[in-house]
Amino acid sequence: MVKKPTYEELEQRIEGLEKKISDHLTYDDFTKELSERYLRIFEAVPVSIVILDKNGRIKDINPYHLTHIGKEKATKEHYLKYNILDFPSVIAAGLQDEHQSVLKGKPFNLKSVRFPVTTGGRVRFFNIRGVPIFKNTDVIGAIIIHEDITEPKQTEEALVRLNKTLDIKVKERTRQLKRLNEHLVYSEERERNSLASDLHDSVAQSLGLSLSMIKELTEVNCKVDTGTGNLSKIQGHLEQAIRETRSLIYQLYPPILKDFDIDIALGFLIEESNEKYDTDFRYINNLDDSVHLIEANKITLYRAVNELIINIVKHSGSKKAEIELSKDIDMLMLKVEDYGRGFNVETINKTNFCGFGLYGLSERFKNIGGTIKIESTIGKGTQTIICIPIMSKVLNE
Repeated sequence: MVKKPTYEELEQRIEGLEKKISDHLTYDDFTKELSERYLRIFEAVPVSIVILDKNGRIKDINPYHLTHIGKEKATKEHYLKYNILDFPSVIAAGLQDEHQSVLKGKPFNLKSVRFPVTTGGRVRFFNIRGVPIFKNTDVIGAIIIHEDITEPKQTEEALVRLNKTLDIKVKERTRQLKRLNEHLVYSEERERNSLASDLHDSVAQSLGLSLSMIKELTEVNCKVDTGTGNLSKIQGHLEQAIRETRSLIYQLYPPILKDFDIDIALGFLIEESNEKYDTDFRYINNLDDSVHLIEANKITLYRAVNELIINIVKHSGSKKAEIELSKDIDMLMLKVEDYGRGFNVETINKTNFCGFGLYGLSERFKNIGGTIKIESTIGKGTQTIICIPIMSKVLNE
């Protein structure tokens, strides 16, 4: 059985080991080991390290700087001939005062410094730290550390630019929505006024005449034949009122939009308009096959053509026009051209964006992914070209 050493024996052994170590390890060996350790760190650390003497002359520079920053002049000798205060990138960045300060014993720590000129020939961004090296109380040099933050800085700036762009777009879209809302309010009131006017001029008058004749029959003791004649007139007025009511209902939502594709619906609209306004609008349907639009696009196009027809009737001074429907890959194109007096498009848009409903048409088609282009010359008529996207019937269903 092995006897355990006493505390005094262990203490003697430790003292013996310390003596052996001190006999074999000299100060030079220790400093050499320490120097080699820091040299490995100096060469491997992923930041730029520049070592200066007390006058600011570059004494050493680590490999990271040469490979990641000084790409075009990647030799240490190029740097060793410079004083840091005369180095081009330091001068360009305006950092002479900071480097002079660290050589006087005052450290500095700068965040996100923009270097307009680097040996790599690019604008770069760095976090820069300057640490003075002392021997006793005297400054014998300095260490300058550059942490390259170009990529995160550029990402940050890109995000700032993107946010500004998005902010501008949001503000512009808000303005557009505000204008569109104003136009919708205007359009709603215009439609109400139009409907009220139509009811007053048609149904209300027919019913009013009928009511007046009925009063005459009840208040005056008429002959039988005269009464019969008046009753025939009343019947005629009531039949006219029914026709006008049906016409107004049709205008509010034409049943043809549900039952037929857009090319057929437009054909009916143009034919009805020619009869109603005594116009000669020629319809050119270039479609070989029917085109199936989603309901919103179909209604928007139908309403737009109706509005353009009314504009021609009211403002162009011409009873002739051509309405041409075509297809180009995934877009449906409609051209409406009259030969009337024309107008100044820019003036109309600037002085009254609701004039002729042009602004409203433009906004409506923009919201469904379409476009509308209006060209007009005073005395030479107006041409309007509308394009809207097509979707298959399967998608529509």
